[in-house]
Amino acid sequence: MTSPLPTLFAAATAANDGTVTLTAADVVVLLMLVGSIVFFGGAAVLALGWAFRNGQFENFQQGAASIFGPDEPIGEPTDSFPGQRPDATPPRNLDQSRPEPDECRAG
Repeated sequence: MTSPLPTLFAAATAANDGTVTLTAADVVVLLMLVGSIVFFGGAAVLALGWAFRNGQFENFQQGAASIFGPDEPIGEPTDSFPGQRPDATPPRNLDQSRPEPDECRAG
């Protein structure tokens, strides 16, 4: 049975007894990979801890409403297609090959 390490590391050499010898470059790559995983994992844990301590997960509704203001109130459409009023009713079914759900027959 062959070890998968020689296929992962181009510079690794397999001995006759089935052991794998890694070069210094292979060890450096492994250490950098493991080190970056530990670093970014630790940073994620610290960021989540900070968020919980500062109450970032307590009121999602306030955060969701923070993008609205006096120029764009909650629940009022302000965007529209060119040449159409913002409060105009959008077209119902642009794809005429498919019926509306209320036009479908049950059963």
